[in-house]
Amino acid sequence: MDQDGRYQFSAEQRHTLEALPVALAAYQFVNNKVVTLLVSDGLCLFCGRSRAELTCALDDNMFGSVHPDDVEMLANLGYTFATKEGPYDVVYRT
Repeated sequence: MDQDGRYQFSAEQRHTLEALPVALAAYQFVNNKVVTLLVSDGLCLFCGRSRAELTCALDDNMFGSVHPDDVEMLANLGYTFATKEGPYDVVYRT
């Protein structure tokens, strides 16, 4: 964890996860805000943005690319799972 409480991936973990050719992002609920911890090369390619651009966009409006019919469901699920322990999977349309 850093001084803000964000999870810190090891260099090897970060390299491995960011190099995945699948659309993957990791988030954490910190100080009542969802922050983007990392995004994969596959997600960058899918969105047509650099890692820095995509991370910034997700931090500013993580629901910006979510299908409008799925925003409320995703927000509710995300908040529930971010504030409770345990693994989860969430599927939504972009």
